[in-house]
Amino acid sequence: MKKFIIPLFAVLLFASCNDSKKDQEISALKEEVAYLKDSVTASAAPSPGLVNTQAASHNTPGFNVFLTGSIGICREAQLIVNVGEGTVMLAAQERNVRFKSYDSNTHQLIYETFYEGEYIGDYVGTYADGSYKGVFTNIKNGGKVNFNLRDFED
Repeated sequence: MKKFIIPLFAVLLFASCNDSKKDQEISALKEEVAYLKDSVTASAAPSPGLVNTQAASHNTPGFNVFLTGSIGICREAQLIVNVGEGTVMLAAQERNVRFKSYDSNTHQLIYETFYEGEYIGDYVGTYADGSYKGVFTNIKNGGKVNFNLRDFED
């Protein structure tokens, strides 16, 4: 009986090790798109109404934009901002964004992102020549995804 149990136990142990590696790979993929999930629970952060945008005006780059392109694995994303507030649309999902800052020396543009009224992270990138490229960072789980958006042209 022991002749069968020990090899069987070894096979089961080996199979569970392979599942562990698969689980790690799946977890890494889930982290990349974590901010896309409807179940995102945001951590405490400043209320959207308290974000300081006092230096921004209608002429500030990024304060009024309509951008299209890719965010993470979504290739048909849109970022629309009008008077400093707007939305990011990824397939059938939507997040609110608010202009946070623009540095004219470095061309760094930052948008705060909210889901169901709660702060979930920032789009931080460079906005120049009609192109906005950078990284979205999810503050809840530390997940990061690249984005590459361009001004929409008719």
